[in-house]
Amino acid sequence: MQAGAQVTANAGSNRDICLFDTLKVNGSGLNTGDTGSYQWRDLSNGLVVSNQQLLSVKITINANRSYQLRVQKTSNMQTYTAFDTFVLTVNPLPTFTFKGLPPMCYRQCSVELSKNYIAVGNAGYNAAVKDSALRYYQRKSGSWITGGPAGINPYVYNFCGFISNNQVPKTGLRDTICYEYTDPKGCYAKECKPVRMNPDPEVELKQWVFCQQAGPVELNKMVAKPFNRVGGIESFRCIAVPAGSGVDSSTIITMNSSVTPPAYELSVGSPSQRNLSGDYTIEYCFKDPITGCQSCDTSLVRVIRLPLPVFSALPPVCINSALLPLDSFVRDSFSRKRFPDGSWKTIRYNGSADLNNPNVAPKILNSVVSQKLFDARLGSGQYLLKFEDSASGCTVSDSTLLLVNGLPIVQISVPDTVCSASAPFALNNISPSGNVGTWSGPGVQGRNFNPGAGTQSSRFHNYWLRYAYTHPLTKCTSSDSQRIVVQSLPVFQAYAAPLGGTSYYVQFGISGIQFTDTSKASCLWFFGNGDSSRYFNPGQVYFKDSGAYAAILQTNDGSCMRTDTMRFTLGYRTTGLNAPEAVFSVYPNPADETLHILIDREASVHLFDLNGRTLTEQLLSAGLRNTIDVSGFQAGIYLLKIQSGNQIVWKRLMIR
Repeated sequence: MQAGAQVTANAGSNRDICLFDTLKVNGSGLNTGDTGSYQWRDLSNGLVVSNQQLLSVKITINANRSYQLRVQKTSNMQTYTAFDTFVLTVNPLPTFTFKGLPPMCYRQCSVELSKNYIAVGNAGYNAAVKDSALRYYQRKSGSWITGGPAGINPYVYNFCGFISNNQVPKTGLRDTICYEYTDPKGCYAKECKPVRMNPDPEVELKQWVFCQQAGPVELNKMVAKPFNRVGGIESFRCIAVPAGSGVDSSTIITMNSSVTPPAYELSVGSPSQRNLSGDYTIEYCFKDPITGCQSCDTSLVRVIRLPLPVFSALPPVCINSALLPLDSFVRDSFSRKRFPDGSWKTIRYNGSADLNNPNVAPKILNSVVSQKLFDARLGSGQYLLKFEDSASGCTVSDSTLLLVNGLPIVQISVPDTVCSASAPFALNNISPSGNVGTWSGPGVQGRNFNPGAGTQSSRFHNYWLRYAYTHPLTKCTSSDSQRIVVQSLPVFQAYAAPLGGTSYYVQFGISGIQFTDTSKASCLWFFGNGDSSRYFNPGQVYFKDSGAYAAILQTNDGSCMRTDTMRFTLGYRTTGLNAPEAVFSVYPNPADETLHILIDREASVHLFDLNGRTLTEQLLSAGLRNTIDVSGFQAGIYLLKIQSGNQIVWKRLMIR
């Protein structure tokens, strides 16, 4: 410092500064109220750099220099001057040693920047002074760099937490990482470097089910991705084998160079080597030929023994059989298990596979329902069925025959209508004939039908009778049904009531009629006096002689015929043939073998039974003893009719 009278200049001590920093120094020397000035000069080039108390200069040249402060003061018309100087040492900015980041593959996911010394800071004033504890950052929002602070926690470039492999372009993704460093002199520097990441190839390995019988497994067929593998590096590795198989996983995969491109093969032995069946875990890796990025995937290869379907005998079925579940007749010969995913189809009918034949085509196309059930209704004959199963990954198939038998021919004959009063009768099966098959239905008793087995509640009752026959060889059952109408026996009360107070009349009729239509039914009365009537209610009938009588009523209503006999006694005598001169005699009565009739005139005689049937007739001679042979008639009561002209006499005759 140079002292002048009345003034002092103070520029401060010597100092350091970093290149490109701004030097700021406040000189001193003037007091408050003094009149004077300041001036700074760069002594290295003699240039005045400031006329202010403050020296402010940006240091852009890496060279040491000296600065002089001049202070002038005016007091009492006198000017006083003082000088002071300081030396400025300029320190260069730090530099960096960048280790560099080679293009990364996505699977690397993150890079520890601090621990890997990606960048090292070198002090500008002394390159031997180094520091790796840099601060890393990115100048974008949502930095992919995490960690810090510097020197305490490492910085990590973690891109997989922000972007997926599929979002990385095939040509790669460019990014920038930055770092900064302040050396012991306080000089600061920063730097940014580009980095690049490449996508990992998409690799997908399919699961595979393989049969031992098919030979070695070609592993290349399992690769689903990448689609284009030209130029890439492929590798297969077996990382797990079936437990207890004894297989060496390191030797079971071989390369077959005899094919183009070369194929990797997994040797699984033959079906006789059961220990080689099971699950193998295979790893497949693919390296991109340009980026060098590699991806791997693992999958299972399931090796199974080829199933061998074995059929149990399909029983012959009948054309009217229910749907036949075919799966129940086939099993795997090794495991004895069924094939739940197998399918069936008909391939031949009666030895023919001609789909142009209208008799063959429906049987082949429609006899198997839902690939599982056989429908015998398509027709009788021999069907060749094919079974196929691919659940193991390998298709196995076999065929078997199924016989469909037709139904036996059945023909029956049952009366259309019978009367409930009819006696039980045998049921007739025409085809097959004889005592074969079975009958069933209301009123059926064994092989007979009893019309009276039911109750009478209406005029007609409908019954369905069924005949069933099972063929002894085919075991097929056929049946036929036929309706039989049972007509209820008409219900009524027939009566013959002699009228009191008269000598000649009896009231005939019926009452309480049920189950008949008198407007359609027919009847025939035999009154016992030789007269008859076809009216249900004939009314009063005249009798000419006393004695015991039997009146007969026969009714006919469709299938039902009924005969009723009414016995009554008339206790009076008539006047004979309505003529005093009419004289005849009939004896003996009761008669045994011969009946004698004595009459005074010619006449005819008729002998009736109580059903009105004429048993004998002959002419009688006047004045003679006429005889009638009755030895051939059964004992009972008969009616004797003697007629001469318009005169008729009825006599009751007993034969014993």
